[in-house]
Amino acid sequence: MALLTSSVRLTAVLLAFASPALAVEAVPAGTRDATGNWWQDSASQTDTAEYHSPVSNNRGLYVGADFMYLTADTRPGYPDSFMGGNVFAGYRLTKYLALEVSYGRTSQTKEREELFPGLSIENKVQVQQAALDVMATLPVHQRVSLLAGAGYGWLEEEREVEVFDEFLTDSGDSDGQMVRLTGGVEAKLTPELSVRTLARYTMPDVDAMDDFWSYNVGLQYQF
Repeated sequence: MALLTSSVRLTAVLLAFASPALAVEAVPAGTRDATGNWWQDSASQTDTAEYHSPVSNNRGLYVGADFMYLTADTRPGYPDSFMGGNVFAGYRLTKYLALEVSYGRTSQTKEREELFPGLSIENKVQVQQAALDVMATLPVHQRVSLLAGAGYGWLEEEREVEVFDEFLTDSGDSDGQMVRLTGGVEAKLTPELSVRTLARYTMPDVDAMDDFWSYNVGLQYQF
């Protein structure tokens, strides 16, 4: 709920900046609008109406990228928060439904555990994931929509362990299936370009990580 509130606030700020440039009101063909511009034919009116549509392109391909922050329940001595990036591509089947594939990877994060004076263990962990999601869109404003989704995919957790400041090292990985749920907000900046914020709850089947949350903010382009 807190993330949804933050997403709505971010969307409101973006719309506040975008509104002066985008606030064009359709008027009947052959008349003047409030700024004195003359509408010569119905084509201009159609273009304006399409611009105000919540989803002007009801079908087709879209791509995007976003920043990802991940917070997880991990075993003692392991990092519990990560930052990384995510790329995605999808196909909008209808105005309300899309299929989306994505790949995300975090940077390597370190966590040092002091066992007793003179002996410490440092764990370096990196997470990557790929998934297929079914995404639903609910328009709530001319340029704002709520998002919800469910997905299935694969997750890998790569780790390096150092003892006595690299005197002893070891590495390994753990991978498995995952399912996840998504909620978020999308705001159109132009008919093709959108900004979106997502919260995802992921349930992976790996050794070192329990269920985790990831928070994404990024841009999406609709072809």
